[in-house]
Amino acid sequence: MFEKISIHTKRQFVPTDLNTGDWTELAPLFEQLEKQLSAATNAEQLEQVILNWEELSAAIAEESSKRYIAMTCQTDDKTAEQDYLDFVEKIEPEEKQCSFRLAKALSNHPHRDSLPSKHYEVFTRDSALEVELFRPENVEIETETTKLGQQYQKLIGGLAVHYDGEERTLVQMGRYLEETDRARRQEAWELVANRRLEEAETIDGQLDSLAKRRNQMSANAGFPNYRDFAHRRKGRFDYTPDDCLAFHDAVAQAAVPAFRELQRARRDALGLETLRPWDQSVDVLGRPPLRPFGDADHMQASWACYQLEAGTRETREFPRLLETVPTRTLLLYGPEDHVIGEDFVSRCEIAFTDRVGPVVIPGAGHFLQWERADIFNDLLAMFLQDLR
Repeated sequence: MFEKISIHTKRQFVPTDLNTGDWTELAPLFEQLEKQLSAATNAEQLEQVILNWEELSAAIAEESSKRYIAMTCQTDDKTAEQDYLDFVEKIEPEEKQCSFRLAKALSNHPHRDSLPSKHYEVFTRDSALEVELFRPENVEIETETTKLGQQYQKLIGGLAVHYDGEERTLVQMGRYLEETDRARRQEAWELVANRRLEEAETIDGQLDSLAKRRNQMSANAGFPNYRDFAHRRKGRFDYTPDDCLAFHDAVAQAAVPAFRELQRARRDALGLETLRPWDQSVDVLGRPPLRPFGDADHMQASWACYQLEAGTRETREFPRLLETVPTRTLLLYGPEDHVIGEDFVSRCEIAFTDRVGPVVIPGAGHFLQWERADIFNDLLAMFLQDLR
């Protein structure tokens, strides 16, 4: 799956042929780092050790990501599942303990404060936090929580229902909630909801087991609950759990009433007495759902222009750069665009002989459909209405 992915930056410390899934190959590198750290006699040498450490950590994280992606892409692939579990059980626990020893040595290093603060303030702060929270007894519990998460992902990712003559995953069923036929939307929603309810007891058991282990980890680290432990562990230095609660109250006071207004507007636009869960994704103007990419070929074609520019895609015919476009076209332009040149507007006026615009959208850049969605949606709706 990942054979064609090349290393972005040439490695300086980690061997290119290193098997990052084999601890017997990783362990000597961590031993080298510990020796380099203790031997560093100035900030420059210490900085090089940190760079080596980060390079090794990145290589291990890449291997972890590859195995996780392979497992989640095909939840019934036993080999991919076992490869991921092997990494979780054999690599991650060892790495955590080695990382703790390096973090502790760095925190006590006499030249730590001589490192350029602009580059290493966050890194040294996070290393000190790792030393503060590390508990040997939590390593095994963390492995258990990761495996529980994997079991949950496997269960949820494997759920499917039979609909329209085919077996479909719950994610694939989401497209039916965009259809204009309300009875069909309700049928799809209830089918998905009932499928989840069939696994409710199993899911509850998994989450209860996860909560039990998380609470134990928190207690081991000296915290009264997992919320406070997780907040600290994630490095939330700029705000406290109480700030989160205050934000929660602010959302309840300001955002929730506004959301309810939007829901009432949706209900009225759809002509309904009561808005139901299966009414949340349908277009309120009754327009059919968009289906931008029917398959992988169509999706890849959408970025063909970038591939041609980069030289990674061959063109089947010579680019028709000197011809005008007779098809009626809506032209929108964001003046803050740093991708398309300033001559875009004048060139469009020549190239598109049957056009609306160019319309310059104030405050928009290259992604004006996102940056000024309010204007974009209205203009597009009016343009498409004129085409009918």
